Amino acid sequence: MADLVKIMREKTSLPILAQANAGKPSLSEEGKVAYSQGLEDYLSYIPQMTKNGANIIGGCCGTNPEHIQKMAEVLKKS
Repeated sequence: MADLVKIMREKTSLPILAQANAGKPSLSEEGKVAYSQGLEDYLSYIPQMTKNGANIIGGCCGTNPEHIQKMAEVLKKS
């Protein structure tokens, strides 16, 4: 997503919203969906998304309130 934000920023001056999912989904035998990307790995891309021009950062499939809270903490530090 960080690289995509950079490409979009080169093409527009409009605000860019980046809402990445938490990796590839898989279905367990119990019927529960799990995503392949761990929280810390997910968070590691947040600074690059803002550096590449994202104005708003959010989360999509596989993210939860903990992701959003941690994302806010990362953004406050940058």
